[in-house]
Amino acid sequence: MALFSERGFRGVAMPELAAHAGIAAATIYRHFDSKEALVNELYRRCKRELVDRLSPATPPGVPLRERFHRLWWALIAFAREQPLAFAFLELHYHGDYLDDASRAVEMEALVPIAAVLEAGRAEGLVKALPPAPLIVTVWGAFVGMTKAARLGYFELSDELCAQVEGTCWDAIRA
Repeated sequence: MALFSERGFRGVAMPELAAHAGIAAATIYRHFDSKEALVNELYRRCKRELVDRLSPATPPGVPLRERFHRLWWALIAFAREQPLAFAFLELHYHGDYLDDASRAVEMEALVPIAAVLEAGRAEGLVKALPPAPLIVTVWGAFVGMTKAARLGYFELSDELCAQVEGTCWDAIRA
Protein backbone atom coordinates (compact mmCIF):
# COMPACT_ATOMS: atom_id res chain seq x y z
CA MET A 1 0.00 0.00 0.00
CA ALA A 2 2.83 2.39 0.84
CA LEU A 3 4.46 2.03 -2.57
CA PHE A 4 1.17 2.32 -4.44
CA SER A 5 0.25 5.38 -2.37
CA GLU A 6 3.60 7.03 -2.88
CA ARG A 7 4.20 6.31 -6.58
CA GLY A 8 0.84 5.31 -7.99
CA PHE A 9 -0.10 2.16 -9.84
CA ARG A 10 2.14 2.69 -12.86
CA GLY A 11 5.10 3.86 -10.79
CA VAL A 12 5.69 0.52 -9.09
CA ALA A 13 6.84 -2.77 -10.60
CA MET A 14 5.94 -6.17 -9.19
CA PRO A 15 9.58 -6.99 -8.29
CA GLU A 16 9.69 -3.78 -6.21
CA LEU A 17 6.46 -4.76 -4.45
CA ALA A 18 7.85 -8.19 -3.69
CA ALA A 19 11.15 -6.76 -2.43
CA HIS A 20 9.29 -4.25 -0.24
CA ALA A 21 7.27 -7.14 1.22
CA GLY A 22 10.45 -9.14 1.80
CA ILE A 23 9.50 -11.97 -0.54
CA ALA A 24 10.74 -13.26 -3.88
CA ALA A 25 9.05 -11.89 -7.01
CA ALA A 26 7.87 -15.38 -7.93
CA THR A 27 6.12 -15.68 -4.57
CA ILE A 28 3.91 -12.69 -5.19
CA TYR A 29 2.66 -14.31 -8.40
CA ARG A 30 1.50 -17.36 -6.44
CA HIS A 31 -1.07 -15.11 -4.76
CA PHE A 32 -1.80 -12.57 -7.50
CA ASP A 33 -1.91 -13.10 -11.25
CA SER A 34 -0.90 -9.52 -11.95
CA LYS A 35 -0.24 -6.12 -10.48
CA GLU A 36 -3.85 -5.25 -11.38
CA ALA A 37 -5.11 -8.17 -9.30
CA LEU A 38 -2.95 -7.09 -6.37
CA VAL A 39 -4.03 -3.44 -6.44
CA ASN A 40 -7.69 -4.45 -6.81
CA GLU A 41 -7.50 -6.76 -3.81
CA LEU A 42 -5.86 -4.05 -1.75
CA TYR A 43 -8.41 -1.49 -2.95
CA ARG A 44 -11.35 -3.71 -2.03
CA ARG A 45 -9.94 -4.43 1.43
CA CYS A 46 -9.40 -0.75 2.20
CA LYS A 47 -12.75 0.31 0.76
CA ARG A 48 -14.57 -2.43 2.69
CA GLU A 49 -13.00 -1.15 5.88
CA LEU A 50 -14.37 2.30 5.06
CA VAL A 51 -17.81 0.82 4.30
CA ASP A 52 -17.73 -1.01 7.63
CA ARG A 53 -17.15 2.32 9.38
CA LEU A 54 -19.82 4.29 7.54
CA SER A 55 -22.78 1.91 7.59
CA PRO A 56 -23.28 1.74 11.38
CA ALA A 57 -22.72 5.50 11.68
CA THR A 58 -25.95 6.36 9.86
CA PRO A 59 -28.81 4.37 11.40
CA PRO A 60 -32.34 5.21 10.24
CA GLY A 61 -34.55 6.82 12.85
CA VAL A 62 -31.86 9.19 14.08
CA PRO A 63 -32.52 12.87 13.25
CA LEU A 64 -30.93 13.82 9.95
CA ARG A 65 -28.47 16.39 11.26
CA GLU A 66 -27.21 13.84 13.79
CA ARG A 67 -26.85 11.20 11.04
CA PHE A 68 -24.83 13.68 8.98
CA HIS A 69 -22.69 14.44 12.04
CA ARG A 70 -22.03 10.75 12.70
CA LEU A 71 -21.21 10.14 9.05
CA TRP A 72 -18.76 13.05 8.99
CA TRP A 73 -16.96 11.87 12.12
CA ALA A 74 -16.82 8.27 10.86
CA LEU A 75 -14.99 9.62 7.81
CA ILE A 76 -12.67 11.65 10.03
CA ALA A 77 -11.93 8.61 12.21
CA PHE A 78 -11.08 6.48 9.18
CA ALA A 79 -8.80 9.15 7.71
CA ARG A 80 -7.03 9.64 11.04
CA GLU A 81 -6.69 5.99 11.96
CA GLN A 82 -5.90 4.73 8.47
CA PRO A 83 -4.09 7.62 6.75
CA LEU A 84 -2.20 5.37 4.35
CA ALA A 85 -5.36 3.48 3.37
CA PHE A 86 -7.21 6.75 2.87
CA ALA A 87 -4.40 8.14 0.70
CA PHE A 88 -4.30 4.89 -1.27
CA LEU A 89 -8.06 4.93 -1.88
CA GLU A 90 -8.07 8.54 -2.99
CA LEU A 91 -5.17 8.06 -5.37
CA HIS A 92 -6.66 4.99 -7.02
CA TYR A 93 -10.44 5.40 -7.05
CA HIS A 94 -10.50 6.62 -10.66
CA GLY A 95 -7.93 4.09 -11.88
CA ASP A 96 -8.66 2.43 -15.20
CA TYR A 97 -7.11 -0.74 -13.75
CA LEU A 98 -9.88 -1.17 -11.17
CA ASP A 99 -12.11 -4.12 -11.97
CA ASP A 100 -15.88 -4.46 -11.67
CA ALA A 101 -15.65 -5.89 -8.15
CA SER A 102 -13.63 -2.88 -6.97
CA ARG A 103 -16.06 -0.48 -8.62
CA ALA A 104 -18.94 -2.29 -6.91
CA VAL A 105 -17.32 -1.79 -3.50
CA GLU A 106 -16.78 1.86 -4.39
CA MET A 107 -20.50 2.21 -5.06
CA GLU A 108 -21.25 0.39 -1.81
CA ALA A 109 -19.25 3.02 0.08
CA LEU A 110 -21.53 5.72 -1.32
CA VAL A 111 -24.72 4.03 -0.09
CA PRO A 112 -24.61 5.36 3.52
CA ILE A 113 -23.78 8.86 2.28
CA ALA A 114 -26.52 8.76 -0.36
CA ALA A 115 -29.01 7.40 2.19
CA VAL A 116 -28.44 10.34 4.52
CA LEU A 117 -28.74 12.82 1.67
CA GLU A 118 -31.83 11.13 0.20
CA ALA A 119 -33.50 11.16 3.60
CA GLY A 120 -32.68 14.83 3.88
CA ARG A 121 -34.20 15.56 0.50
CA ALA A 122 -37.33 13.60 1.39
CA GLU A 123 -37.68 15.57 4.64
CA GLY A 124 -37.03 18.86 2.86
CA LEU A 125 -33.93 19.46 4.97
CA VAL A 126 -31.41 19.11 2.14
CA LYS A 127 -31.32 20.93 -1.19
CA ALA A 128 -33.48 19.36 -3.88
CA LEU A 129 -30.53 18.26 -5.99
CA PRO A 130 -29.77 14.75 -7.22
CA PRO A 131 -27.63 12.76 -4.76
CA ALA A 132 -24.45 12.91 -6.89
CA PRO A 133 -23.88 16.69 -6.65
CA LEU A 134 -24.67 16.61 -2.94
CA ILE A 135 -22.19 13.77 -2.42
CA VAL A 136 -19.57 15.65 -4.42
CA THR A 137 -20.10 18.72 -2.23
CA VAL A 138 -19.54 16.82 1.01
CA TRP A 139 -16.98 14.27 -0.20
CA GLY A 140 -14.98 16.86 -2.11
CA ALA A 141 -14.71 19.09 0.95
CA PHE A 142 -13.75 16.15 3.13
CA VAL A 143 -11.08 14.85 0.74
CA GLY A 144 -9.68 18.32 0.14
CA MET A 145 -9.45 18.99 3.87
CA THR A 146 -7.80 15.64 4.54
CA LYS A 147 -5.28 16.00 1.71
CA ALA A 148 -4.35 19.53 2.75
CA ALA A 149 -3.76 18.35 6.33
CA ARG A 150 -1.66 15.43 5.08
CA LEU A 151 0.44 17.90 3.06
CA GLY A 152 1.02 19.96 6.20
CA TYR A 153 -1.08 23.02 5.37
CA PHE A 154 -2.88 22.73 8.70
CA GLU A 155 -3.58 20.29 11.52
CA LEU A 156 -6.66 18.10 11.23
CA SER A 157 -7.90 19.21 14.65
CA ASP A 158 -11.32 18.43 16.04
CA GLU A 159 -12.15 22.14 15.94
CA LEU A 160 -11.27 22.47 12.26
CA CYS A 161 -13.13 19.26 11.38
CA ALA A 162 -16.22 20.54 13.20
CA GLN A 163 -16.03 23.86 11.36
CA VAL A 164 -15.74 22.18 7.96
CA GLU A 165 -18.60 19.84 8.91
CA GLY A 166 -20.77 22.89 9.62
CA THR A 167 -19.73 24.47 6.35
CA CYS A 168 -20.64 21.30 4.44
CA TRP A 169 -23.99 21.09 6.21
CA ASP A 170 -24.69 24.73 5.34
CA ALA A 171 -23.76 24.02 1.72
CA ILE A 172 -26.29 21.19 1.32
CA ARG A 173 -29.14 22.12 3.65
CA ALA A 174 -32.33 23.51 2.19
